[in-house]
Amino acid sequence: MNAKPDDLILGEISAIGTNHARASVPQVNNIEEVVLEIDETSRLIPGEAVPIRLLSLDGGRGKGVIEEGRYSRHFFPGDTVEVTAKEPVQAGVCGASADSLGNIDRLFVVGTTPETHLRARIDLVRDGRAFARPVTVHSEGIQVGDVLPARTRAGDSVADLTLNGYSVVLGTDALISTDIRVEIESIDDEIRGSVVDPKQLPVEGNQIEAVTQSDSRLAVARPGGYDVETDRHLHTAQGVRVEITEVDQASKTVNGTIVDESALPTVGDTVTATAEGGSRLASAEAGFSIELDRHAHCTSEVQVELTSVGSTIEGQVVEAGSLPTEGDTIEVVVSQGKRWAECSSGGYAVTLESPALIDGRFSAVVEEVDGASNPQVEIVSYDGKLPDVGERFSGTAHPMSDTVELEDAAYDIAIPGEVGKYGRATGRITSVESRIEGEIDEIVKDRSVNVSGDEDPVGSKNHLIHDTSL
Repeated sequence: MNAKPDDLILGEISAIGTNHARASVPQVNNIEEVVLEIDETSRLIPGEAVPIRLLSLDGGRGKGVIEEGRYSRHFFPGDTVEVTAKEPVQAGVCGASADSLGNIDRLFVVGTTPETHLRARIDLVRDGRAFARPVTVHSEGIQVGDVLPARTRAGDSVADLTLNGYSVVLGTDALISTDIRVEIESIDDEIRGSVVDPKQLPVEGNQIEAVTQSDSRLAVARPGGYDVETDRHLHTAQGVRVEITEVDQASKTVNGTIVDESALPTVGDTVTATAEGGSRLASAEAGFSIELDRHAHCTSEVQVELTSVGSTIEGQVVEAGSLPTEGDTIEVVVSQGKRWAECSSGGYAVTLESPALIDGRFSAVVEEVDGASNPQVEIVSYDGKLPDVGERFSGTAHPMSDTVELEDAAYDIAIPGEVGKYGRATGRITSVESRIEGEIDEIVKDRSVNVSGDEDPVGSKNHLIHDTSL
C-alpha cells in the first residue's frame, strides 16, 4: 500500500542520532525509510515499533514525528483487532466489521474475502479510515470456486446467496425467482458467478416438471409457476417432463418439448422418492416431483406421504433416510480451527458448536436442524487423537503468526502472541481446551524454512494493493 503526508503508519526504529532517528516501513510500497525528529529525552531503541505521523514525502524518503498522546480507545498502527470481512471493495480488499473501533470510521482489510473471520494488524490510518492486513485467519470466508446455494431475482441478473445474503452477478437475467446453485468465479468490487445447477430456472436444455393445461399447448412449471409453450396439444391435465428449448428474455416466453409423461398420484399415497440435496424437492420412483415439507441437505431415498396433488405435488417426509435429523449420530470431516464441516456420508455442510481442535473424521450428534441452514452438530469424541498437555512438539515457526506448523500432524500449535521470527521451534503443549496451545522453548533458524529472507508472510508487499485511495 502507498502512504501520503498526514497518514499514521507503523515504523520500526533502525538507527538513532542526536536529534533524529530513522525508521523502516516495509509494509508501505512508496517509502524506503522515514527520518524522525526527536529530542534528547527520547528513549528509543533499535527495533522498536512506533506509530509515525508522516509530515512530508520526497521520492522514497519521508519525514515524520512519533505520534504521542493517544487515547485509550483509539487505534493506532500496530494494533490488532478481531474482525469479520464484509463487502468487497476492490480486488483483494474488503470492508470489515468489529465491535468497537474508537477513532476508526471505516476499516479495510487487504488480502481477504467476504465473511472471513480473522485477527488483523492496522498498518495505516488516514482521515478516520484504517487499512489492515491479516495476522491470523480463524475461519475462511467466500472463496473463488465455491459452489453455493442462491436465489435468483425475477427479471434481474443478480442472485442472492442463501447463507449470508451477498449479491452475485450472474451476467444474464433470470425469468423467475427460484433457488439455484452458483459457482463463484471472481471477487473484485463485486462477486461474480455462474449457474451450475439451475434446478427449476428456465434455461435452455434444462428439464423440468410441469402440469399441462387442459385443451391447450401450455404447461405450468412446478415449482416455478411460469408457463411453457409445449410442442404438442394435450386435452387433459397431467404431469409431464419438459425440456426447455428456448427462453426469450424480451417477451418473457419459454418454449419446450415434452420428453416424458406420467400419471398424477393421489393424496394419501406413501411413495418412495429421492430427495434432491440442497432443495425441498424429491423425485418419486414413478417419475413425478414432490415438494417436501422440509429442506433436504443431501440426496437420499425417503418415504413420502402425499398431502396435496394439483399444479404442484406436496408431501410429508415420514422416513428420512440419510437426511439429518436431530439426535442422529453422523460422521463429519473437520479442519482445525473451523466451525464448517462436512457429513462424510451425505456430503452436506454442517456447523460445529465450536471450532474443531484437529483435522480428521469424527462422530458428531445432530443438535439442531432448521430449514436450509447448516445443521448444528457437536463432536462426540476425538477418539483419543488429541495431544496431552506437557507433550513435546517440534515444528516450523513464522514471524507475525501465532501458530507453529507441525509436519505430518492433524493439527498446528497456537502460540499466545506473535512468534516473532522464522525457524524450527520446539516446546510443549500447554492446553487442549478451546484450541491446542503451546509454549515455545526455543526457535533455531532454519534456512530451508525462509530461503527468500522474506519477513512479510502475509504478503503486504506482493501487490495486494497499490494505492489506498478507494
